[in-house]
Amino acid sequence: MQQECLDQAKEIEIGTVVGAECINETEPFIVCAALSSERVWSGEDGPCWMGSISKGMQYVRVRKYRRSVDELMYSSTDCEFHLSSEDVRVANMKHKPVEVRRSSRASVVSNVQTITLDRKILGKLKTKCCNPLDE
Repeated sequence: MQQECLDQAKEIEIGTVVGAECINETEPFIVCAALSSERVWSGEDGPCWMGSISKGMQYVRVRKYRRSVDELMYSSTDCEFHLSSEDVRVANMKHKPVEVRRSSRASVVSNVQTITLDRKILGKLKTKCCNPLDE
């Protein structure tokens, strides 16, 4: 499965919605939008939001989505980080953008993007995040 994850990460382009494993009991997986294609880290070793990053590590720069009003709806956050290619479980999650109705009286413009995920692809992500990498 680890090679499958690395192969999927190579397919990621800017704007792709990615599903990844997150080793956290309350958040076993995350959904995020790619801000870059896959890269190889050449900077100093150090911490990042989901662990650490080290020289030679393959990664994708992403922005995290958070679950919104239901299981399938997710909204973008300000959390940007380096996602290890090894954590990618679904490289191109099927989704639809949610059009947010704007009030003409609203003085603040929101940059939050909201999407609805495909139920089957979300199920696939959940299943892949419950299986150990060495199977």
